[in-house]
Amino acid sequence: MTEILQTLHGSRLYGTHHAQSDYDTFVVAGLTGRTRQKILGADDAIRMSLDGFLDNVFRGSAQSCEALFSPVAIIDPHYAAMFAGIRVTGSDAFRRYRRTIDAHTRGTLKQRRHAVRLGLNFAELRTTGRFNPQLDDAQKRKVRDIADRHAGAELYDIASNF
Repeated sequence: MTEILQTLHGSRLYGTHHAQSDYDTFVVAGLTGRTRQKILGADDAIRMSLDGFLDNVFRGSAQSCEALFSPVAIIDPHYAAMFAGIRVTGSDAFRRYRRTIDAHTRGTLKQRRHAVRLGLNFAELRTTGRFNPQLDDAQKRKVRDIADRHAGAELYDIASNF
């Protein structure tokens, strides 16, 4: 099956990995089919079809949007122009992003950091319809500082309104 898109994912994509981080990958292959996740030791791979991927993107799935907008993605040239033209701008997608941010605000420190990271992505998504999931050093500091000091509704208000 031909791979349409493949990219690093998770902390290695965001730039927040450490020595014990696993290796997340995200692959889009084939036009239809089931999504599969395969975990072997430190390797965690998600594989989905193009139809499922695009449905997830336009519904505001953070994982699928991160894969689509990944600057390190390897994309089949037949799909490159289509992927480059995609903008996520729908109110349903925005609601899902807000729900995902909210779900992470009351969890562990790692989850709260995800909430802030998602909030940074969401701010760019609302403005341009796209975002870069890789964090620069200033964004990494912001994620740590805000998540270390805030949680719950207060964190949601901050992260969803950057």
